[in-house]
Amino acid sequence: MHDAYQIEETSAVLNVMRKPISLKEIARLAHVSHPTVSRALQNSPLVSPSTRDRIRKIAAEYGYRPNRNARSLVTQRSNSIGCVVTDIADPFIGEVISGVEQIAAEHEYSIILTSSGGDPDRETRAVRSLVERAIDGVLVIAAMAGGAPSPYFSEREIPIVLINNHHPGNFVHSIGVANFEGAQLMTQHLLQLGHRRIGYIGNQFGGQADEDRYRGYRAALKKVRVRYASELVVDSESSLEGGCRGMKQLLDSPARPTAVFCYDDITALGAYKAIRAAGLQISKDISVAGFDDLFFSSYLEPSLTTISQPMREMGERAMKLLLDLVAPSTNGKRPKKTQIVIPGKLMIRNSTSTLR
Repeated sequence: MHDAYQIEETSAVLNVMRKPISLKEIARLAHVSHPTVSRALQNSPLVSPSTRDRIRKIAAEYGYRPNRNARSLVTQRSNSIGCVVTDIADPFIGEVISGVEQIAAEHEYSIILTSSGGDPDRETRAVRSLVERAIDGVLVIAAMAGGAPSPYFSEREIPIVLINNHHPGNFVHSIGVANFEGAQLMTQHLLQLGHRRIGYIGNQFGGQADEDRYRGYRAALKKVRVRYASELVVDSESSLEGGCRGMKQLLDSPARPTAVFCYDDITALGAYKAIRAAGLQISKDISVAGFDDLFFSSYLEPSLTTISQPMREMGERAMKLLLDLVAPSTNGKRPKKTQIVIPGKLMIRNSTSTLR
């Protein structure tokens, strides 16, 4: 009994030490051609289900692992994509990346992540560096560089997809939320609660997103003939400090607002602090609304009314789009323009209430 166990253990060790099985060897064991094995392992419809299952069973039994370097020489693809973000610590970006990673993992793609720090020049350098690593495509979240790098990419036929683009630019493939409609929807909600002095704390570095949200805010006021007051609009930045500073400025206004719509939830969180520091109560004395619906928004006290962006879905759809652009074209043509706009959803919570 002891000898049998020892033989079995020795056999297991030898299997681990054995040289990885090749496609040619799998073909010999399965009694098929080398190309058939390759197609079967890629789930090609050209191989019958029974043959495909037999080949995959042999591959699994002998511990076959694809040689990525060899495969990239054949397919001219590295199965890796570059992802440039403004700030890795931003919870919005974290949610988007989780969606990107999900689809990337399903298609056996790896992600090379780099941060631009919100600097357009650094963003462009980061993308150039990624291209030099022979990646298959690039995702840029909250792009700061506008259309500047566009010729660089077109010359090299490297597909790029922007997520929540800050600038309209010349990039043709993008996915984002309907900022104008979302801001209009939020402002209408505040108007329906009886508010007429509604402030807006913007993001001076928010580019197109801030411009669209500001326009949506103004459009909603105009629709019900509420006078636009420039003193109720503050340019700040998307940060706790920016939100706090912007809210203080509005509170110091002679015609203090009864409600404030913030560029995003981070800004709204800063506004919470300023309101409480002034001895006022959120919702009771002043309603506060945000944009994004970040993970903490429903846990604030009071919970934050906001526009929900499908962040994870945006990441998933952007990655799927990039994979379509990377895949071999069946007719020799690629999509000339793909701009996907996803509607946001109004999440009414306790930070907004009827004007007393």
